[in-house]
Amino acid sequence: MSMDGLKVSLNSRCADVIIGDIDILKQAPEHMLKAGLGDMLAKYVSIAEWRIAHIITGEYYCERVAQLIRTALKKCVDNAEGLLKRDETAVQAVFEGLVIGGVAMAYAGVSRPASGVEHYFSHVWDMRGLEFGTQVDLHGIQCALGTLLAARLYEAIKKVTPDEKKAAAYVEQFSFPDWCETLRSFVGAGAETMIAQEAKEGKYNKATHAARFAKIRDNWEEIVKIIDDEIPSAAQIEKILVTIGIEPSVSQLDLTSDDAKVTFRATKDIRDKYVLGRLLWDLGKL
Repeated sequence: MSMDGLKVSLNSRCADVIIGDIDILKQAPEHMLKAGLGDMLAKYVSIAEWRIAHIITGEYYCERVAQLIRTALKKCVDNAEGLLKRDETAVQAVFEGLVIGGVAMAYAGVSRPASGVEHYFSHVWDMRGLEFGTQVDLHGIQCALGTLLAARLYEAIKKVTPDEKKAAAYVEQFSFPDWCETLRSFVGAGAETMIAQEAKEGKYNKATHAARFAKIRDNWEEIVKIIDDEIPSAAQIEKILVTIGIEPSVSQLDLTSDDAKVTFRATKDIRDKYVLGRLLWDLGKL
């Protein structure tokens, strides 16, 4: 939902029954089929970030819930080639995967099992669309593009060596007022809600940064292993997108590479959730 210009998740009652008639679902518009699988691809990143956040911030994590998502996602990807042919197994895999994503979030009590930084790319683009009338697409299509961008960034981050002095220097020179002005110009009215959240979140607090950096430094090998274990290469993600007919470029949303860069920097301000942008800020590499 959009509240005060910001995309938010509202608590609601879970469904008692969900009916998915495959004969009907397989006749969905092709673009919606693509979007369904696009949203499932996001789960590669969401599980990785959930595990990483558990290490750095001590956030609750459940391996059984994560495994539910991995199993559903694998079934979707294994059958991706049949999706645009309206193959029943492929369509059913996507439908069940999306339902399992909802079940997993209900079990965990948080959105972590199903969404991470890739969803926040989509949220920022939607917010800009509402404010400025810029081009948007279905949520699942945008999440697929966000997943590709995140995969590229995670490949790059694996080459980083945490450097305490450089990270501290970066944090010291970071100007929150300057960043607020960038947010206002890029997102519009919704930026005010994002900015106000900082008073509660304290993600830019220089005093708490040192403790997070220590966790990152001491667990860096494990963090890199999580990225390797959970997130396919960007080339693999791109191949899946091409297979289902999603152009693997933000240019389809009339976005430039500079727009994508600012979008990424804004993803860390959407929610009080430790995602890739916050990790790179803590490393002094954003």
